[in-house]
Amino acid sequence: MRKIVRKILLLWSRDSEKEVFENKIFNIVTFVGAFTCFFSIMINIFIDISFLVNLIIGIIGIIFCVFFYLSFFRGIVKPLIIPFQIIGVLGLTLNWIYFQGIEGSAPFFFFIAVNVFIFSNSNKKYWSVLFIYISFAIILIGIHYLFPEWIINYDNETSRRNDLSLSFIIALFLMGYATLVLKKNFDLERSKTEQKNKELHELNATKDKFFSIISHDLKSPFNSIIGFSNLLIEQVKEKDYEGIEAYAKYIQDSSQRAMNLLLNLLEWSRSQTGRMEYNPEYVEIDGSINEVIELLSDSAQQKSITIHREFPPNMIAFIDKAMISTILRNLISNAIKFTNPGGEIIISVMQNQKEMIVSVADNGVGIRPMMIDKLFRIDESSSTSGTQDELGTGLGLILCKEFVEKHGGNIRVESDPDGKSGRKGSKFSFTIPKS
Repeated sequence: MRKIVRKILLLWSRDSEKEVFENKIFNIVTFVGAFTCFFSIMINIFIDISFLVNLIIGIIGIIFCVFFYLSFFRGIVKPLIIPFQIIGVLGLTLNWIYFQGIEGSAPFFFFIAVNVFIFSNSNKKYWSVLFIYISFAIILIGIHYLFPEWIINYDNETSRRNDLSLSFIIALFLMGYATLVLKKNFDLERSKTEQKNKELHELNATKDKFFSIISHDLKSPFNSIIGFSNLLIEQVKEKDYEGIEAYAKYIQDSSQRAMNLLLNLLEWSRSQTGRMEYNPEYVEIDGSINEVIELLSDSAQQKSITIHREFPPNMIAFIDKAMISTILRNLISNAIKFTNPGGEIIISVMQNQKEMIVSVADNGVGIRPMMIDKLFRIDESSSTSGTQDELGTGLGLILCKEFVEKHGGNIRVESDPDGKSGRKGSKFSFTIPKS
């Protein structure tokens, strides 16, 4: 019994992926048709309509119940559409004849039936169905006026008024019900379309970002490497060793930028294709931070930037070590990039019962409020040059956001480019679980 009730309630629920919209409409109209027949019988008993009429309506209602069972529980729809409409036409004809034609309740149900029959057909047949039922209505009206003896009148005016009143209420309820169901399905389809459009927009933005990186950002460091390598070759040939160390330094910096970019590209592509698995384990977070600081220490020393550590040892977190290392590498690299020579960076960790908050703060140039909203969006260009014209793509922060969210955390930015708060610079913080 519960299973049957649950299936009936699915009329109001979302479509399954396998169920097409037209099939669900047919389920609804057969259910409504059966309900209308049985409710009409109760009304007819109240207004003293003959047993024969109620018997015919009851048979039609039972047939509609069978159709509903076959379509909703067995998935059989197409073979039932034409028989359903034939029986519906028969029911409308009987209603027209036995309930005083155009002067009775028949027009209410005719209006409902036409809408139901249109919706129960495929969109290629809409106009054909409408034309057929308009022609059918004209024929019935013609019968009403040309052959009035075929039309059976109500026993009295009171019965007619009662039938019209109750039929109006039924028609209003059924049209309201059908409208609500159709609107719910329309809203659902519109929501799906909007979601698909959003996903398509993000996919296009991802593609554009990728080609932008390939065509410009990845090419730039390699151009520098090739250019300074050629200069080195020429100077070695001419035995002019002045400036060789500077050229080698440029090559090293360009190689490091290219390596960082390739690492981000590789991790980003794996993330986008679903090949970046999330493998959390219990890790000493301070150890991961120290490893990244050591990796980037040369870059910090070249700008005479001091990195302060403000966290105790042996802090255990439940994290994917590779992802957290990527997050830290990008945040600390950005802090070095946007901090002036002689500046400082503070890396701190705070914790509560459930999570840790890791922060990377600098006293660099800061970020304007209008740029903060663009930092983590793939469809916005947020890359700017560093204090010594270091280049970037903006891809690193997008990776940071994705990897933090895989941990169930969030990342936020606080920045004061003007030093109004007493400390100029930016602070990036993200949360990670302790267990």
